[in-house]
Amino acid sequence: MEMRTFLLFVVPGLVLAACYTGGPPDPSLCATKAVWSHGDSESPLMHPGWTCIDCHTSGGEGPRYTIAGTVFPKYNELNDCNGSNGTTAGLSVVITDKNGASFSLPVNSVGNFFTRQAVAMPFTAKVVSPAGELAMTTPQTNGDCNSCHAQVGNSGAPGRIVAP
Repeated sequence: MEMRTFLLFVVPGLVLAACYTGGPPDPSLCATKAVWSHGDSESPLMHPGWTCIDCHTSGGEGPRYTIAGTVFPKYNELNDCNGSNGTTAGLSVVITDKNGASFSLPVNSVGNFFTRQAVAMPFTAKVVSPAGELAMTTPQTNGDCNSCHAQVGNSGAPGRIVAP
């Protein structure tokens, strides 16, 4: 009976904890020299680099995004390192859905971007800045961008989403 209790109540908590574990990295390890250090305090600036949609869905809190992620200055940034400051760098992420409809997502001061807008899958994406654009031309069906664009990169992604 004790093992069953452990499995029913503790293990599901461990799964949720996979969204956020421990404190932020040392800021000196980040290209921006700044980190998110406010735990799970609700904010559009929270947890750069983490899997936004997965955490918001599995945690049962926060907005239900259709597309969300973080733009970083380097491909191998750690979770919770602040990303590229999109407000001063003029960054946006342009999404084009399967029907050819496009819309632009602003990148905030820690690099996060997100939308709750319906998206006809699959979609393509590009990061746009005054310096140019960097496009991901392979159509995607998963809007949780950081799930593939992790520190090391998953499913063929080269690492983090970066600005041109």
